[in-house]
This record gives sequence, structure tokens and C-alpha cells, in this order.
Amino acid sequence: MTTIYAIVNSNNQIITLFGGPQNPPTPTGYTVMDDTDARYAAYLIAQQWQAYQAQARQALASTDITVTRITEGVVKGTCALTNADVGAYMNYREALRAILVEAQPATIPTSLPTAPFPAGT
Repeated sequence: MTTIYAIVNSNNQIITLFGGPQNPPTPTGYTVMDDTDARYAAYLIAQQWQAYQAQARQALASTDITVTRITEGVVKGTCALTNADVGAYMNYREALRAILVEAQPATIPTSLPTAPFPAGT
């Protein structure tokens, strides 16, 4: 069992972790718990969710290049993509956007939605 040193907010949720005990005077909300505490488990899951959302945000930003190239290709008449291809890519972007506004699920997914064709094409 590992000892956890943390600050909890008024909702009894961990907002900060420390690497070791803090010298007096300790900050408001300072709490010592072990790693089996439900608050610590909830904190770890929240951190995983935030990391997953950051990956989705980065993936969404990287799709902008593809959308620009699709637009240029359509305007110039050099794009061989069908409406279904473009629609599939737009659905992919919508799925990434949904992750950014979705409430934290009980189980954090291990991978993002898969792009229907390689980015940058």
C-alpha cells in the first residue's frame, strides 16, 4: 500500500498530489490517504480521460490539413474522392469533436476513432 498526499476540494475530490508529506502549515484541504482510497482511483481515471481528450483535440487539429487539401482538390477538379469518402472523413471529425464535449465515461477508451483514410491525403 502506498501513501498518497493530496489536496481535496470542497467536493472531496483530489485536485493536487504531492510527492511526499508537507511541512506545517499544511495547505487547506491537505489529506493523507492510501492508494486504495476511492478518491485516488477517481483522480487517476479523470487524469486518463483528460489525456484521452487531449489526444482527440490533437487528432482533430491535424485533420485541418486534410480538409484543406480536399477543398483545394474539389475546387481545382483534381480530387478523386467521392462524396461518400468526404462524408466518412467529416463523420470522423464529428466523432473526435464528440469526445471533447462528452462527459467522462466509466471506462476510458484505449484508442481514438480511426481515420477513414490517412491524414494529409
